[in-house]
Amino acid sequence: MDMDVRLLRPREIRRATISMEIELATLRLAVEHGLENVTVEQIAEAAGISRRTFYRYFDTIDDIVCEMPRRALRRLSNAVTARPSSETVIEAFVNVVNDLNYTNDESEVQQLGFQVARQSPTAWWRAMARVETYTNESYQRMIADRLRISGEDPAHGPLVATVMIAIVGHLARESVQKGVRGLDPRRLADALKALATVVAAAPLT
Repeated sequence: MDMDVRLLRPREIRRATISMEIELATLRLAVEHGLENVTVEQIAEAAGISRRTFYRYFDTIDDIVCEMPRRALRRLSNAVTARPSSETVIEAFVNVVNDLNYTNDESEVQQLGFQVARQSPTAWWRAMARVETYTNESYQRMIADRLRISGEDPAHGPLVATVMIAIVGHLARESVQKGVRGLDPRRLADALKALATVVAAAPLT
C-alpha cells in the first residue's frame, strides 16, 4: 500500500489488499514458470479470485508488473516534495531514497521482481516500457516542484528529470546484470553526488 492504512476506508483497504495479492501471485508464478508463460487463469486461481475479478483490477499481466514502479514513483514523489526547502533537488532525492521503508509484502514484491527480471529479461523490460511515460511525467513534476520549493527555476525540471531517470535506469539494469537485488541506495547516492560535483566544477562560461 502507498499510505498509512489508518487513512483508508475499509473498501479501499480491501481493494489495496486484493491488488497486492494479485501482484504477489503473478510474480511468484513468473519465478516458477517464466513471465512469458503465466496466464490470467493461473493468476486468478493462485490469488483465490475469479477471472472477472482479475479484470476489475488489471487489464493485462504487464500492468501488474508495472504496479511496483508506479507505486514506488508515487511514494518517491510525495516524499521528495515534503523535504525541507533548504535541500537541493539531489539532496532531497538522496535523503528520501535512504529513508524509504517498505512493508513485508512490498519487500517480497521487490525480491520477486528482481528474480523475474533475471529469469525473463525480455518480457520484464517489455513490461517496464509501458511505464516510461508515467515515469517521465512523475519525475518532471516531482523535480519541478522541488525546484520551486527551493527557490530555483522549475523550467529546468524536464532536463534534470531526464538526467536523473537515466541514472536510475542505468543503476537498475546494472543491479539486475550483476545479480544484486534491488537498487542500492548508497550506489544511487554516490552517483547523484558525483553528478552534482561534476556540474558544480564545470560552470558554463
